[in-house]
Parts: sequence; C-alpha cells; structure tokens
Amino acid sequence: MPICKIYIWCVVPDVCGQGLTKKLINSVYSTAHLHECDCVYWLTHENKNTAQQVYDQIAQKTQFMQYRMLEHRKLHIADKIIVLKLQQTVLSSWM
Repeated sequence: MPICKIYIWCVVPDVCGQGLTKKLINSVYSTAHLHECDCVYWLTHENKNTAQQVYDQIAQKTQFMQYRMLEHRKLHIADKIIVLKLQQTVLSSWM
C-alpha cells in the first residue's frame, strides 16, 4: 500500500484557532484514503507546541527522528510531483 507524506503545511497566524489545521488534516486523510494510502505522516518542528497539541488529538506521535542527505536532491523530484498533485486535489476539494 502507498503512503502519504506531507512535506510542508502551515496555518498563518491571522487564522490560528479557527480549526483549520484539523480541517486540512481531515481533507488530506480523505484524499489519501481515495488513493488507498495505508498511512499519512508528517514532520513538525519541536517548538511548535500548539500544533503538536492538535496533532496529538488526531494522530499518533512516533519515535522517529528525521535525517537528511541534501546532496541526493534528485530523489525529491518525484516526491514533489506527487505532493503537488495531492495539494491540487486537497485545494480543489475545499473550493
């Protein structure tokens, strides 16, 4: 089964506290389900405490840490195409 990895998302400060993070996550989950993804995951910065409180309500925190090898940028080209298609699908479902 495929997985869905969310690279970057954010809610701008002007609209924080309006439940948009949960709506965004639910929209991503719905889209991932339509594409038969087995798992949806994302990374967050350790100092994003408010966001983590929301994430803790709807997902399970794992024990993994992220490591990067920046010289392997070619591997990310295909990922970006998939992410852009997912973003388009999510955004069109909100409109």
